[in-house]
Amino acid sequence: MGTDPPLALSRAFARLRPGGLLCLQEPDLAAPRAAPPMPTWEQAHGRLLETMRRAGVEARMGHTLFAAFRAAGLPDPEMHVESAVRCGERAGHAAHRRADLLVATLPLMERTGVTTRVQLAPDTLGDRLEAELTAHDGIVMLGPLSAAWARA
Repeated sequence: MGTDPPLALSRAFARLRPGGLLCLQEPDLAAPRAAPPMPTWEQAHGRLLETMRRAGVEARMGHTLFAAFRAAGLPDPEMHVESAVRCGERAGHAAHRRADLLVATLPLMERTGVTTRVQLAPDTLGDRLEAELTAHDGIVMLGPLSAAWARA
């Protein structure tokens, strides 16, 4: 949402037609992603969090949506939190999606000095995350995602 969430919200809200909805969904990036704790998962999660910290991104923006709506002078939003768990074969798919997120974030990781392409090893990351899940009968937690919406 940028460095000034209330400003971004007020600008978006101003573009709505009467009766239109402003809807947002923000992940809780700081929440654990897999259980039990596994080295590759922990390292990947730590790299993502450190990258967000160095880039000035609020890792738990969903927790601040209500305050941001109020600071923007908008109507109080309705809010909802959603989460899901993937296990078994579906956990493997989630592991590869998590790797996709980390690979997409790699340029920012490199710019902020968190890690390098060689250290992340993007070509094998999804397979390594999936292998850890399989070896530990692990689960992947998706979310929580905080949603907030208000009508103009």
